[in-house]
Amino acid sequence: ASSPLRTMRRSAAPRSDGRATPSRAKATTPTMRVSGAKASNEAMRYRRMMLMMMIAIVGLICRVIFGARYSQRTGDDVVMTADAPSEHDRPRAIIGDANEWLPPQREIGARFLERERDACAFASASTVSSAVRGAQPRLITNKVTTAALRDAFTLPALLKRSGKTSVQHAHPAYHIVAGGSVERMTTLETFIERYLRTDDVANVSFVFDSMSDVLSDKRLKSKSSGKSLVPRRLGHAVDEPEAVIPVLSVGGDGAGLAMHQHDATLLTLLHGYKLWLVAAPEVAMPDFVFDSMHGYGYMLLEDALKHRGEASMSGVRWCVQPPNTAVYLPGHWWHATVNLGEAVAFAEQLGGGFTPMAYEAAAATTGKQRAQTLSSHARDYMFKDKVDVAIKTAQEAIEVDPLQVMARFVLAESYARLKKAPEALQSMRDAAEAVRSSSRRATPPVPELFADSLLRIAYTLCVPLAELSKEAVPMGMELIREALEAVPTSLENNILSDVLGECSPDKVR
Repeated sequence: ASSPLRTMRRSAAPRSDGRATPSRAKATTPTMRVSGAKASNEAMRYRRMMLMMMIAIVGLICRVIFGARYSQRTGDDVVMTADAPSEHDRPRAIIGDANEWLPPQREIGARFLERERDACAFASASTVSSAVRGAQPRLITNKVTTAALRDAFTLPALLKRSGKTSVQHAHPAYHIVAGGSVERMTTLETFIERYLRTDDVANVSFVFDSMSDVLSDKRLKSKSSGKSLVPRRLGHAVDEPEAVIPVLSVGGDGAGLAMHQHDATLLTLLHGYKLWLVAAPEVAMPDFVFDSMHGYGYMLLEDALKHRGEASMSGVRWCVQPPNTAVYLPGHWWHATVNLGEAVAFAEQLGGGFTPMAYEAAAATTGKQRAQTLSSHARDYMFKDKVDVAIKTAQEAIEVDPLQVMARFVLAESYARLKKAPEALQSMRDAAEAVRSSSRRATPPVPELFADSLLRIAYTLCVPLAELSKEAVPMGMELIREALEAVPTSLENNILSDVLGECSPDKVR
C-alpha cells in the first residue's frame, strides 16, 4: 500500500548518438550543421517531453490537493494518506514497512513498551507441564517456537499462504457482550486491509478464531519431519487433551480482549508484544475494568495506568509478553490483553465450563465484575439445561448492573426454552434499551458496536423466539432498521447477515 504521492525522479535520457544532450538554447536554435528535418525532430521531441512533464506535475498537484487530507509523521518522513473514508469504514494508512507486522503506532503503546518491555509479574517456567502443575500464571521462554514457525507467520508469508482463507473476527466489547461470539467473517487478506490498521482507538476488531483453517494448513509442516509446525503442547499436559481448542489470534495496535475468564489457556506469541492484566478468580477489581464501552485496548491501559498504585488494583498482575514466548493461564483467572503494536499468536484453550471453585470465587466480587461473573455463570447453567438456575442467576446479574446485556440474552433464551413468550420478548426489549443507554454514554462513541449489538438481539428475536410469538420478527426487523440507520454497512461480512436477511413477516406462523 504505497502512498498516493510518488516522488518524480528526473533524469536526462541518453541520446541515440551517445553524445551529451544539447542545452535548451541549442535544442531550439538549430545551427547550420543541423538539417531542417533534424532540427524539427529535436524540437518536437523537446515539446513532447515538456508536455509529459507538465501532465505529470498537474497530476501530482491534483493528488496533493484532492487526494491527501491528512498526514502522519513517523521519524523524519511524512506519509500522506488518501481521502479519509467514512467513519464506518476507516482503513488506516500503513506507517512503516507495509510488509511486516508494525510496532506501536500510538504514543501510549510506544511509551509503555519502551518503559516496560521487560516487565512481567509472572514467574517463569521451563515447560508447559511444569506451568500447568504450578497452577499460577507463567511465562515460558524455553524453546517455545522455531524459526520455521516464525517465518511462516511473517506478514508476507501468511498472506501468500492464507490470504484467501476465511477468518472470524470481533470487536473486543462485542466478544464479551455476546459471550464469546464473533460478529464478522472475511478473508484474512480483507481483515488485514480493512480492520487491522485503524485510526479509531475504540474500534479495534481482531481475529480470535477457533474454526479457522489457517493453523491446520497442510503447508505448515516441517520439511525434515513432516509434522505440523504448530505445536499442541497444552493437550499433552492436561487430562483431557481432546478438550483443547486451537485458536488463531491476529490483532492490530491496541487490539485485545476486555477482562474476562474461561478455562485454562496457553498463548504462544510469534510476532509483536502483548500486555496481560491478570487477577486470580477471587480478586475484586474496580468497575472501570469491566466497562463494556471503555474497558478494552488502549482505553483500558490508560485507565489502568491512572489507578495502578491504588489498593483496588493491588491484586492485578502486569506482564509484557515478548515474541517467541508463551503465557500459561490457569482456569478461570481474570485476564485482559492489549497488543503493543501488531501481534500474531495462536492459543490453546480448554473448553470446559465453570468449576465449583470458580462459582465460589465469584462470591468475593462486587459491582460490574460480579454482574459479568453471574452472567457468565448463568450462560453456563443454560447450556447445562439448568434453566431455572440460569434465570435466577441472570436476574441477580441484572439487579447488580442493569446495563448487563449478556444476562438478558440468557433470560430470553431460557424463557424461550420454557415457552414463556412474554417474558422472553420483554428481556429483548430491555436488552435493546441497555445497548442504547450504554451507547449514549460511550466516549468516544462506537457506532459499530451499537449496531452489531442490536443485530445480535434481532437474531434472538428472528430465530429462537420467532416460533413463540408473532411479535418477535417485527421487533427484530425494527432493530435491524435501527442498526442500519446507525451504520449502513453493518450487515456487510456479518456472520448473522444471511439469517437476518430472512427476517421478514413471512416467517410469522
